[in-house]
Amino acid sequence: QCQFGKWLYGEQISGEEKQTENYRAVQRLHAQFHEAASTVAQLAISGQREAAENAMNAGSDYARISSALTAALNTWSAAV
Repeated sequence: QCQFGKWLYGEQISGEEKQTENYRAVQRLHAQFHEAASTVAQLAISGQREAAENAMNAGSDYARISSALTAALNTWSAAV
């Protein structure tokens, strides 16, 4: 349901581009981001607000993956 994911897996990106390492890196990090975000959401839903907030702090998986995804998108953008 993610709009970015719909674009990433959609037909707007050529099959040739989808074979590049930049695309594959973004695809992998996008999946990892959703896993990390799911962990944060589950903590919040279960009423563990402080744990959810801590799970987004600097150095957390969520923060690390988010930064890596942003960097990978910038690298891909520069290569296109």
